[in-house]
Amino acid sequence: ASYYIRMRSIGFTITGCLFGAPTSGSPCRAIACGGDQAGVQAQSSNIVIKGNFIDCGGVGESAIHLENTNYLVSDNIIIDPGDYGVQTDSTFLGYTKITNNLFRETDQTAIGVNTSSGSFIDIRGNTFIGFDDAIRVTAQASATRDSLTIVGNVISGHGNAGIEVDASGASSTLDGMVIDGNRVDGGGRGIRVQINGAGAAIDRLKIGQAN
Repeated sequence: ASYYIRMRSIGFTITGCLFGAPTSGSPCRAIACGGDQAGVQAQSSNIVIKGNFIDCGGVGESAIHLENTNYLVSDNIIIDPGDYGVQTDSTFLGYTKITNNLFRETDQTAIGVNTSSGSFIDIRGNTFIGFDDAIRVTAQASATRDSLTIVGNVISGHGNAGIEVDASGASSTLDGMVIDGNRVDGGGRGIRVQINGAGAAIDRLKIGQAN
């Protein structure tokens, strides 16, 4: 893949940028933090991605790809990514808040959380228009996900699931989830929580109504 911004950094802010779809070359990730193509973990932490406009034109990979720890992704407009709008990778450990973003117009997934143990993810106050899945959370094999919060999001025009949580990895555990105050209005399913992995479990789950 090609990148507009690809970095390994501690304490960095990306704000006020305009990213357009590539006109030629390989599929693009607009912003990629941590890791590299060989799969080597590289520490990136305390990163703020705020107030950017990203129009992927349906090309290629995730608009924002996050690895390692501690991110704030807020107040961005993300249009038509080729894959995920925001994706957290399986090497991700730590706290990330994804809030007050606008996701529009794609047949892909807006936010994909696909991580190992010990992650604290807060997804709140985002608006999703016209995605396949708005929010998809998957637990890796033998992982224990702690403290997942999906609160106060507005989802419309989705084709598949508004919010989907899946303990799909063998012996994985989803523990301490709150799904509350989300408004889902579209052509697909609203909220789906399922166990697909052998020996997987879901503990301490709260699902509330939309405000």
